[in-house]
Formats: sequence, C-alpha cells, structure tokens
Amino acid sequence: MHGEASHKRAPQASTLVAKVEWRGMRVPFRRRYVTAQGQAAARYSLLVSLHTQDGITGLGEAAEIETAGGAAGLRGLAALLRECAPRFLGLPLAEVPAVARATLAPVASATLENEAAAKALRFALETASYNATGKALGRPLAALLGAEPRPLAVNALIGSESPPEAARLAAEAVAQGFRSLKLKLAGHDRDLDVAILEAVRSAVGPTVKLRVDANQAWSVGEAIEAIALLQRFQLEYVEQPVAGADLLGLAQVRRSVSVPIAADEAVGSLADARLVLQAAAADVLVVKAARVGGLVESLAILRLAEERGLPAVVTSSLETGIGLAASLHLAMAGRPGGPASGLATGLLLESDLLAQPLLPVAGLLTVPRGPGLGVALDEAALARYGTDVGGAVAA
Repeated sequence: MHGEASHKRAPQASTLVAKVEWRGMRVPFRRRYVTAQGQAAARYSLLVSLHTQDGITGLGEAAEIETAGGAAGLRGLAALLRECAPRFLGLPLAEVPAVARATLAPVASATLENEAAAKALRFALETASYNATGKALGRPLAALLGAEPRPLAVNALIGSESPPEAARLAAEAVAQGFRSLKLKLAGHDRDLDVAILEAVRSAVGPTVKLRVDANQAWSVGEAIEAIALLQRFQLEYVEQPVAGADLLGLAQVRRSVSVPIAADEAVGSLADARLVLQAAAADVLVVKAARVGGLVESLAILRLAEERGLPAVVTSSLETGIGLAASLHLAMAGRPGGPASGLATGLLLESDLLAQPLLPVAGLLTVPRGPGLGVALDEAALARYGTDVGGAVAA
C-alpha cells in the first residue's frame, strides 16, 4: 500500500498468479467525441486478466487518458505489459500492486507519454488483483477499500460544437434524470463557448448543475476573461482552465474569478494533489485512477481531500465497463453527498463490453454487489470489438 495512504490495509488473499493475459479492444463512440484537444471516433483499451493457480480470474483495464494514443497507444500498452508480465507470475495477489509500481516506475519517469501508459497499466494490474482478491474472499471491491456500496449521483457528459445539438443532448439527459451536466468547451472559440452554454442553460432551466471542462486550453489571461463571460450561466465549477503543470497560473485564475475551479490534469499523483492544495489552486479535486496510477493512490487522494474539506470527484478515463466498474467501487470511498461523479461515460460507447451494462438510471449508478468488481464480460461484444492485439505469459 502507498506509504502516505491513511486507509486500512485491504484484506488479502494468498492465492498466486499463474498467468497474465491481455486483449486489445476498439469500441466506437456513439457519436464523435469532441474536446478542446481534438476529436475521436473510437476508444482503444487493453483488457488485462490475472489468472490464479486455483482458477480465479481478476480483470482490469488499461486505457490511456481520454482518447490519446489510439491504435498505436494500444500496441504500446500491450508491448509494455508483455515486457513486465513475467514479474507477476508466482506472486501472491496482495503483492501485485507494489510490484507493478516498482516495475513500471522507471518507465513512468522516462517521458510524459511513457508515464501515461505506465500509470494506466498500473491501474489495470491493480484492479485485476483487487478483483481476484474480492472473488477469493467473497467480498465486493468497494469493501476491500473500506467502503459501503450505495447509489452514486453521476453527471452526463456532453461534447458538441453545435449549440442546438448540445441543447438537445442536455435536454435529453435531464429527461433521463440527470441533475448535473458536464460540457466540453471548444477552448479558443469564446463566442462558441458562450453560445453552447446559453443554449444548454435555456434548454435545461436554472436548477440543473452545469460544469465545464476546458481541458487546459486557455492561458491564464484567457481563462480569467472566459470565466468572467461564462459565470452568468451559474456554473458549478470550471475544470482545468489552464495547463496542469501551471499551478501558479491555476491559483491566479482561482483568485481572480468567482466560479469554483477544479483540478484534473494537475492531479497526477498524491504528491501532485498535495502541491495543488499547497498552492491553493483548486476548490475541487478530480480523481482519475488511470491518471494517478491505480486505486490505492486514488484512495489516498480522496482521503486527503476529505481531510482538507475539499470535494473530490471520481471520474473515468472513458474506459469500457471493467475500468468503469473499478472507478465506481473507488467512488464509494468518497464522501456521500458530494458533487456528482463523472462515471456515466458508458453511455458514450456503443458497448461497455459487459454482460449487464453499467449504465445510470435517473442520474444514479448502482455499484455491483457481487464479489470483486461484480461484473462479467459479454463474450459476443468481445468478439465484435476485439483487435489483433493480444497475448499471454504463464508460469
């Protein structure tokens, strides 16, 4: 467990890893996914399996943050796992997270691209080990993190460069029961951003919460000017208005505007979260397990936010159902009654690859209560969306 985490050590299973297996997937978005950083037609991810000597299989998912990497990123993840997989053979499940951290740390320190891949893979391996441990102990993953399953409020995610379409999607989301909407902004097209917010607020009325994500698109000056224009739409918060590495700039934006500021790309680890708080750079911490490198580190950030009295919002990295389920179990460890989590992203994909899709009802997601992740893969969907990327190593 991470040395700075304040939670209790999870129950352990002594069963040993006998095989590591992986399979690449390409799942199209229902409609093209649009952010200030670009567009994507499909989500690529790597499903990771840890098979134990006594026949238990733990599943995890590695997908680079947002839509970065594409097919090339998927091949890179698979190559990285093929290289390090032998290190896990014969290990007790409880040792997998620490060995994954130690094995992938040199990779993560090489370049930013390598860091993203290494952290996504750490998340997958850690999830798989917790999933298998939960199955061995007959307990849901949330319980291993010291949390109790409960219904979780989630926000709908809307990314469109067309104000009428954004308004239509927002109205549909509210009709489905969502009370919080997150809008991806165009970034440098100020007039378009205003038009989108104007159309959406008109469509959903004054009581639905609106949060916006600039995905680091603005300079400090641009952010202050943009937020001043957008604040009339009663925003819940503005997410990552400037570059994640610019904490002084983020703090300046926060001091200069009345709308709360959320840090996302700035939170790449527990140490990063501490720096954000030291700089007084954010009112809300956004926690992505794939960005920070797994459930343990993410849980430590949730605990830190709780200690400091700040809201923390668990969001997905647009994974399919395995990664999404892991983040949902993680979110159970957050403070009840906080801002809606960003875990309704399964709606964006043609399939979440699960036999029982993990989709919200009336703006709420219910965590599966079975052992481990509590979900099963849809074999027909795997066949349909599988790629030629795959492999395994066995003891």
